[in-house]
Amino acid sequence: MTLTELVVVVAVLAVLLGISVPTAKKLMDSLEHSAGARSLINAALTSARAMAISQNTPVGIRFQQDKKDDFYMIFIIHDPDKTNLAQGFMAIPNRKPIKLPEDIGVLEGTLRTEELQVADEQLNTDLRFLDKQTFSIVFSEQGRLIQFDVRVRNRDGKTDNSSRDPVFNSQVNVDNGIGMFYEDNQDNQDEIATNGLKQEPSVHSFYIYDKKQMAQTPPTHRCSGYIKVKDLPKEFINPYSGQLVKK
Repeated sequence: MTLTELVVVVAVLAVLLGISVPTAKKLMDSLEHSAGARSLINAALTSARAMAISQNTPVGIRFQQDKKDDFYMIFIIHDPDKTNLAQGFMAIPNRKPIKLPEDIGVLEGTLRTEELQVADEQLNTDLRFLDKQTFSIVFSEQGRLIQFDVRVRNRDGKTDNSSRDPVFNSQVNVDNGIGMFYEDNQDNQDEIATNGLKQEPSVHSFYIYDKKQMAQTPPTHRCSGYIKVKDLPKEFINPYSGQLVKK
């Protein structure tokens, strides 16, 4: 091999290395964030399951974004007396919401692949998409994963924006800095109102996605153009152990 040939080979290797290293780093960062999020979620699910058994009432994890678009896990407990609702859940006192990694988002897994295009038509506004990114996982008094109608409300049971709940509150209060997360609408179970989200059954599965990649997808193609194309794996919850499993 001549000196010229050697220089050419070294130059080609340098170019390939310069291209591959950033790509590999992005891939590793994505895997690390996803693995870290799964570990964090598993720990929260274990805690919620233990609290459901010890408190002898349904307890769960609520996944929801704050005003800064960061995703959190909030421990919630079924308390119809304080919320004044049969399906009423409230944030567990003295349990701070747990923030997920900044690049990680979640989306409920109830949408089947063939329904993703239809979902895009329904999720073409920010509030409707927020509703699909907001969901709950609930455990029974026996520690079993259950499907339970969940309506998250403030701990005072107030409907007139007078609650001082620092976690869940009306949209008006949250927008004014009182509370971190929108509570569910008081009056209408089916439609998303201007003062909150809607009551929904708890879920058994969800997606963990990369927020940056999702943001690059047009709002009207977020599901079919990202989840389906990327073949995003769905996270399932073991009904007995409460831990995440993949199918």
